[in-house]
Amino acid sequence: MLALDTLKYLVPLLLGVLIACHSSHRTLSTAKNTMESTSTPSTTTPDPSTMSAAAAAASTRPFTSRIPAFLRPSRCSQSSSDQPAAIPEPDPATTTADAPFTHVEHMHKRKHVLRKLYSWYWPTDAVAAHKAEQAILTTLPFYQSPDADADAPAPANSQLQPVRARSGFVDSAAPGSAVPALINTLVVERTCDADQSNATGAKKTPIVLTHGYGAGLAMWYRNLPALATGLVAQRGHTLYAIDWLGMARSARVPLPPLNSKNDQATVDATETYFVESLERWRARVGADKMILVGHSLGGYLSAVYALKYPERVEKLVLVSPVGVPDEPEAVAAAAAAAAAANRVEGAAGDGQVDSETANFAAAAMSDTSPITSSSGSDPTDATAAAPQPSGRRPPVLPPHLAVLRSTFGYLWNNGFTPFSLVRFAGPFGPHLTNAYTTRRFAHLSPEEIDRLREYIFHVNTGDTPAGEFALNALLKFRAYAKSPLKYRLAPLFGRVPVRFVYGDVDWMDSKHAVEVVKETAPHMATDRVVRVVAGAGHQVFLDNPQAFDEELIRIVDEQGL
Repeated sequence: MLALDTLKYLVPLLLGVLIACHSSHRTLSTAKNTMESTSTPSTTTPDPSTMSAAAAAASTRPFTSRIPAFLRPSRCSQSSSDQPAAIPEPDPATTTADAPFTHVEHMHKRKHVLRKLYSWYWPTDAVAAHKAEQAILTTLPFYQSPDADADAPAPANSQLQPVRARSGFVDSAAPGSAVPALINTLVVERTCDADQSNATGAKKTPIVLTHGYGAGLAMWYRNLPALATGLVAQRGHTLYAIDWLGMARSARVPLPPLNSKNDQATVDATETYFVESLERWRARVGADKMILVGHSLGGYLSAVYALKYPERVEKLVLVSPVGVPDEPEAVAAAAAAAAAANRVEGAAGDGQVDSETANFAAAAMSDTSPITSSSGSDPTDATAAAPQPSGRRPPVLPPHLAVLRSTFGYLWNNGFTPFSLVRFAGPFGPHLTNAYTTRRFAHLSPEEIDRLREYIFHVNTGDTPAGEFALNALLKFRAYAKSPLKYRLAPLFGRVPVRFVYGDVDWMDSKHAVEVVKETAPHMATDRVVRVVAGAGHQVFLDNPQAFDEELIRIVDEQGL
């Protein structure tokens, strides 16, 4: 009992110390990495005398010259009418012949003295992140190393001769920005021979895969072989997978600071950060439209992108997206307020309760937690998230649990993320990641688990945190969106085909997507819009890759809304 009482006070104290460390770390890294906001393009040209030679060249050369060499059309397809008339050769000022991560390592170096003094404490860096990513991608039989010739034939050991995959970086910086905003990009495309022997006329819409929190483009490795065959080799699409700006191996451009006094301002600024960088990425790879596939947090951001640029999205596929339902307490409070207003109006009128308000109040009392699986297999305790029956007071937490809950809520609201804990753990961070990957991906081979452990740890902790703060900016403490998608998706239905894909033991419950379809597009069949993959959890594409790949290919082939 004495030990428990001691822990009750030591845990909040420890967390308080972590807050102080994290706040000073974030403030210092942000101050040292200040740069032009990506939400509003600069209207002035930087003074070349105050810039490096590479930055000055990048700010003055033509727009198309910033397309990286690994994404430039092969010479065999240059005559195509839908390709740029002329794309200059790579600029020597911004291109290196060294290791493929050399020019990115400069972007990813920590800018403050503490990183150098305590580098021993963090057993990771940009080089380790690059190696961890390559360890996964090189398991693909059609993958070419980043420094391979763009016009070289497919690898000799390729089992899929018609396609090849390459990776590199695309600059998504705003026009006139002196600092690149590099987005890590993997492209899977037909080879020259396949293009010539399978010419189909019209160019197919490219497919873009976006990851969720704590992940990266290499997490799609179990899906890429089947998708390369079905979508690229056989149907002629180009397939991209990207790291969101500020996440994984993309440039860690600082996110707009959290505004604790105005959640909506924080949400708007954070969404703009990701949406505009994705839009500039799309323009620079030359895609007129995209079939956008987003998982979890990437699904939320993909939906927000489609809301702003629906003309650029041919189809939207949301794979177990976060942020669909509203928080039960918020729904219940709104229902109570509406009911109170209705009672006031009823006292002055005929006293009838509006049916819509009654339905809304009834919905508020239903289970609307996004972290409760309909299968009942969700390991997350959703008791606190479930709405309480009408007329009953919510249960009172024991004092020590109430302290912990309020402490973790405070941490969340001040930018503390799961990887903040991993980062503070220093040399013990890999052990925390190993505990997660071993348990979560137990169905994979030991070699795959080892590669995923190294990848997840290094790409998330190998650089100054930036994009990961989107978790706190966009979501509340219990993973409910501050601006739920259920109230925002209506403009998309009828204009962009929207599909949801969930696992049958997914902790993001598919019933919330079903409710959105019924309320927003009642004329559409819910089983056509919402798909459930058997034998899969939240990581649908990793848990049952074959079923997921088949579902995605069917969605791509579908016609109409």
